[in-house]
Amino acid sequence: MPVALVLMATLSSPKPGLAVMDMKVEAGLSQGVGSLLNERLITEFQRSPVFGQILGASDMREMLDLEQQKTALGCGDSNCLAELGGALGVPYLLTSSVGQVGSRLMLNIKLLAVEEARVVTRSSTIYDNEDQLVDGLTNDVHKMLVQAFGKPSKTSEGASQKPVQNNPAQTTKQLQPRRFSWLGLALLGSSVGVFAVMAPSTDDLIQARQDYDHALDEDALYAADNHLTQQIDQFGAARMTAVAIGALGVSLNLWSFWSSR
Repeated sequence: MPVALVLMATLSSPKPGLAVMDMKVEAGLSQGVGSLLNERLITEFQRSPVFGQILGASDMREMLDLEQQKTALGCGDSNCLAELGGALGVPYLLTSSVGQVGSRLMLNIKLLAVEEARVVTRSSTIYDNEDQLVDGLTNDVHKMLVQAFGKPSKTSEGASQKPVQNNPAQTTKQLQPRRFSWLGLALLGSSVGVFAVMAPSTDDLIQARQDYDHALDEDALYAADNHLTQQIDQFGAARMTAVAIGALGVSLNLWSFWSSR
């Protein structure tokens, strides 16, 4: 961008300008990664409602002479950076660095007020990998802007204020009443009927017990014992069958009840 156009845009904008210096890349990362992150950083601040003109490294190289560019490369303290910002004609200057610390990555961002030669806000965040770093950069910018000016970037603001759209299918499903399974109810009823049909009656059990108690000889006692045993076994089989059918009916009803929610 021509120097004259940059100066005109900076002076004419009602919002303050910002100069973004190249991101310093420390050990463990390539300069290409730093350049991409720096572009992302510039984009996030451009989306902010706080700043007007954003000056990148190429703009600064056009606006500074060779001696000033050499000075800029060695700038590290706030006073030096403030002088650099004054030469660029912007009230704010942004510096950043990224590097690997052990197996993790650290991103540092610092925003300076040029006239006051002070740090307005800063951010230092550690990420587990490059994917998290790229995703977290937006959040770092958001926090810095809120802390310094009370205004987030448009990206973060839009994400936080985006209305939640209800899924019609999900809403309909939530409004449906819970239902029981007709098959489960039928099995519960059948379990009672099966027990009533298969199990001997109370009178039959009493009669079989009386025959056993009143048997007079060994043959009669043997016959009464067999009959009583058969009655008891039949009762037990009827009970187990009814319980199994009833348990299946209860399971189907519970599944239908919770899945219909």
